[in-house]
Amino acid sequence: MDRPGVRDALDRVSKDNFGEFESTEWSIVFNQTDGQAAYYHRENYRKGYAFTIE
Repeated sequence: MDRPGVRDALDRVSKDNFGEFESTEWSIVFNQTDGQAAYYHRENYRKGYAFTIE
């Protein structure tokens, strides 16, 4: 799977129908080949924070 595919899979299985503090705190999708990562906070998979790990 590519990074958007993993993000979409996480979104489909998220618990976003629970209360405000009953959700996944954070998720990170990491590409081991190029070091690219995307951080998603509180199951908001529409807004990711991208960074590179060297």
